[in-house]
Parts: sequence; structure tokens; C-alpha cells
Amino acid sequence: MSKPLAPKIAYTLMIILLIIGIVAGYGIGALTAPAKVVTKTLTSTVTTTVTAAAGATATVTKTVTQMKTVTTTVTAAAPAAPGLKGEIPIGVLLPLTGVLSSYGENDKVTLELAAKEINDWLAARGEAWRIKLYIEDTATDPKTALDKIQALHGRGVKIFIGPMSSAEVSEVKSYADANKLLVISQSSTSPALAIPGDFILRFCPTDVAQGPAIAKVMWERGIRWVVPLWRGDTWGDGLKEFTVKAFEEICKASGE
Repeated sequence: MSKPLAPKIAYTLMIILLIIGIVAGYGIGALTAPAKVVTKTLTSTVTTTVTAAAGATATVTKTVTQMKTVTTTVTAAAPAAPGLKGEIPIGVLLPLTGVLSSYGENDKVTLELAAKEINDWLAARGEAWRIKLYIEDTATDPKTALDKIQALHGRGVKIFIGPMSSAEVSEVKSYADANKLLVISQSSTSPALAIPGDFILRFCPTDVAQGPAIAKVMWERGIRWVVPLWRGDTWGDGLKEFTVKAFEEICKASGE
């Protein structure tokens, strides 16, 4: 987890766009689903009359009934999927207590404002659906985060904003992937969680980018000796590793 660098207004807008994208995805998926093909078979009986010449002076007419089965295939497109209706639940996993509680409280206010604006916009358009946030406190604890995502999933929630820390994301990842739950973390940065094709999306650059940036800032400020102290979890381990590596490379390149 890293401290957001963008101004609060931009950060709020980003969250708003995120939620709009999520609910729009629901609508687009429903409206653009391929139509089903229905095949029907119709059977009919045909009667024919055959007239044959009996000789030079007479004509004999015979009626012959022939049974013919004519199969007609009718392909009909199924009705288009209906639009969204009712409540679209979005789970929110925030550290309202614990070491990241100040960030969690800020995000809670931001998301509530965003949800209100979106629902007001939907009402103005006459749409028949709204979004509803289900906010839960993870206490900045990975096990609690897993318990909360499981509980919300049991209530039908399939899209989640948060958790914030990489340690929490790491804990919920297996459950989210197995159940195809979309988890969007606004601040997880661990490179260990950058896995293609999973159900975890993240806003921030990973520690692969942050570590060298921190090392460069320290060097430019005249720092030449570093004693790392870090939180021993997925986030802290990754950030320490890439910061130390980048700082050592700068030292070697400078010749100092």
C-alpha cells in the first residue's frame, strides 16, 4: 500500500469513474449478449393426383395419395436481454480501523459521495436500477478481509472495491479467483500480485516502479547510507527489496 499522490479531486473522480465503469459493464454485458437460436421442425403431408392414358380410345384417371414429409427449419432470434433493474451491490473492503484507518475513512467518504452522484444521475435518466455500497471494516487485517469478502459474497456481491493493503489482497486473492469475484484495490503495490488473467485489478504502480523512485529521491537529497526498516508483509517486503536494489545500483553507477 502506498500513499496516494494525486490531488483529492482527481482521486475522487477516479473512484467515480471506476464505479461508473463497473455498473456500465453490467449493462453492456446484458444488452450485447448474443441472441439464442431456436430451431423448429414443421412436418406436412402432400396428396397428389396422377392421370394416365389407358389406351388409344380411353383415359383412366387414378388418384394416388403420396405421403411426403417436408421439413422446414425456422431460425428465430431469442428476445434481447432486459436492461438492469433494482439494486446492483458493490462490496467495499476498507481499513476503517487499524494502521491504515486514516486512508480507509477518506475512501469511505469519497465512495459515498460517488455513489450518491451516480444514483442521482441514474434517476435523472429514468433508469430502473441503482448501485448500493456494502461497506465493511477489514481492520487492516488480512484474515478479517477474507472473512468479510466471503460474507458479502454469500449475500450475492460479486464486485469489490478494496482491500487496500497488499497483504489483504494476497489473502483474498485465491477466494476471489476461485469464485470469479472482481476485486479492485486502490493502493496495493506488491509485484508478487501482478498475475495475468486473475480477478485482481489495481490502481497504483507496483514496487518495481516505486522502489527506484524512492532510491532516486534519497540520492538526490544527499543520502548515502540507508538502514532499511519495513513492515514485514507482502507490501513492505516488496518495497524494501526494490528500493534497496535500486539504491545500490545508483551507488555503483556513481562510483561513490
